[in-house]
Formats: sequence, C-alpha cells, structure tokens
Amino acid sequence: MPAFTVALCLPFAAVMLSELVHGHVAGNTLDSPSRFLMAIVVMFALRRLGDDLPAWFSFGLPIGAFAAAATASYSVIELSARAESTFLNPIHFGDIALLLGVLSALSINWLKRDGALGITIKLAGALAGGYASWASQSRGGWIALPVMVIVCVWIGGKALNRSARWATIVLLCAATVLPVALSQTVRTRMFTDVSVDLSNLSKGHPDSSVGIRLELYKAALILIRQNPVTGLGAHGFHDAMAPMAEKGIITPTAADLGRGEVHNQILAYTADYGIGGFIAMLAVYVVPAWFFILCIRRGDKQARRTGLLGLLTAVSFFIFGLTVETFNLKVTTAFYATMLVTLAAIAYPARSRSMPSTPTTPSKPERS
Repeated sequence: MPAFTVALCLPFAAVMLSELVHGHVAGNTLDSPSRFLMAIVVMFALRRLGDDLPAWFSFGLPIGAFAAAATASYSVIELSARAESTFLNPIHFGDIALLLGVLSALSINWLKRDGALGITIKLAGALAGGYASWASQSRGGWIALPVMVIVCVWIGGKALNRSARWATIVLLCAATVLPVALSQTVRTRMFTDVSVDLSNLSKGHPDSSVGIRLELYKAALILIRQNPVTGLGAHGFHDAMAPMAEKGIITPTAADLGRGEVHNQILAYTADYGIGGFIAMLAVYVVPAWFFILCIRRGDKQARRTGLLGLLTAVSFFIFGLTVETFNLKVTTAFYATMLVTLAAIAYPARSRSMPSTPTTPSKPERS
C-alpha cells in the first residue's frame, strides 16, 4: 500500500519539479495530476467503509455502462455521429464504456452468487458497454480486448474458478471476434482505414489518423533526446509544434493537432517533464498492476476477484494511453484514479493490517 500511494503522488511531483526547474509553474497543468492526490484521500476513506462498498460498486459498473449506451444511442440516432458525451470525445468515451462493460461481466458472482436478476443486469451491462464502444468507433478499446484475454488466461486461474475462467475467456474472445465478423464499421476502422493510412504514409502523405500519430511520436522522441532530464516544461510540446513544422520536421497538420496532444501518454509526460515524467507514468500503471497481481496471488476469494478487476483496469488504461493521452483531461484522470483506489480499498480494507507475505495454501476451489 505505501508503494501504491507513492505511485499516485508521482505525476503531480514530476510536473511540479520540472516546472519549478524551468521557472514557470502553470496552474492548469497541475489540475489533472492533482486528481491522483485526491484519490489517495478517497482510498483511505473507502477502506473504512467495510462490506457496504463492494455491494454498490458491483452494480455501479453496469449502471455506468447503461448510461454510456444511452448517451451513445443519442449520438447515433439523433446526431448521426460517433458516440461521445459533452465532456468526453469518442476515443475516451468508447474506451471507458468498453472497460465498464468488461468489468460488469467479471463482477458476476464476485461477492456472492448473484441471482438471475443480478446476472441479467451485469450481462446487460456488458452488452451496453460493448454497444457504446462500437458506436464510438474507438479502436483503442478494441485493441485492448485481446490483451484482456491474455491477462485472464495468464492469471485468471487464481482469480476465477475453472468454469468462470473459461466463460470469461469465451466471452472476451467473442467480444473480440464477433464485431469484426459481423460489423462492417469495425472491419473498416480496424483494417481498411489503417491499411489506407499506411499506404498513404508510404507514398509520402502522412496526414491521416495513423500518419499524424507517427509524426507526433517522431517529434516527441526528438524533443526528448534534446531535453531528457527536465523535459520542456509546461506546455513545452505544444509550444514546439510551430517551430518543428517550420523546419519541415513534421507536417503543418500534425503540428496543429500536436498543440492539443501527443496521442501517447508516456511520450507526452516524458517530453514535457523529462525523466521524472517517464517514471511517473510507468509508476501509475505498473505499481497498481503489481499490487493487484499480489491480491490475486495472495488474497482471499474477494481480494482475488477484485485484483483481477483492478489489473484489467491498469492494463487497459496502459493500452489506451499508447494511442491517446488519457491524463490530459480531468475526467479521465479522475475515472482511472478513482477506479484504482476503490478496487484497492475493496481488496485491502482497513481491517487487514498487511498483505500476506506468502501465497495462501491451495484449497478446494470456491464456487464463484
């Protein structure tokens, strides 16, 4: 738990340290990382709630997915547009909706054997999250699905009994394969559009969804090599776009979009905040993931399942962050941080004085 807490402090510390070194502290750059600090307070408060916390959280997952599906329906039916909300663009909206759907399915029989109504609600939540993701046309979430299957195969045996594990793997595989087989939209976004973008890139025309991302990654790596220790400081990548376009390093279109974001969370923090930003970003993914792996390996039944939900959350956000910045917005930062600390509080409540130091003795698998 101390390492978990320190990891959540690091993004704020990295931003503040870099900006102090550069002599320019920008208040708006501290807004999002401060959500990690606030989440620490929330975590220690939630750890004291006891058994009431998991019950409402368990059904909060499908409720969130239902809300996403309702919002997506409005975007598709009324606006004829990719699903989004007033505070989330289609990429973030689809990614979060998909994660809520997956976690909704995995929360079946989490705390106790759910009745028919509970199972129906959670399965409906999984379908709702999948629909909202499809309607968003966000490829980052779709890329994360196969990784979720791998995580469940790799470590799911300790978090789920055999039948639940195979049901989860089959469900996630179906969620990965069926949209490709049945939806022209998915096939177009995943294969046709990417193929066209790569073809145009090979012909010297990088101004496409894939090409612009590669242009921005190239720019970020150049800037990181020039300022590896302290980074560029507040809004450094943003301010570097115009000069780089003038020098012909990146295209004007890429430079214009780069003023908004780098489209890679680790590169964004490293470019602006140097080695401290790089370490901070790795920490907010790796340390929570390792904490939840320990819960899966050493905890009781509830902690093991909770650990799987937490691990999938950390891994999914890492995958999302490879193609879009997830922590440049307060709402996505708050969502990730709140999910982490809530699941940590459930897996490791205040009544538990310490995490087990050795794996528990294998026993007869519990029904879940």
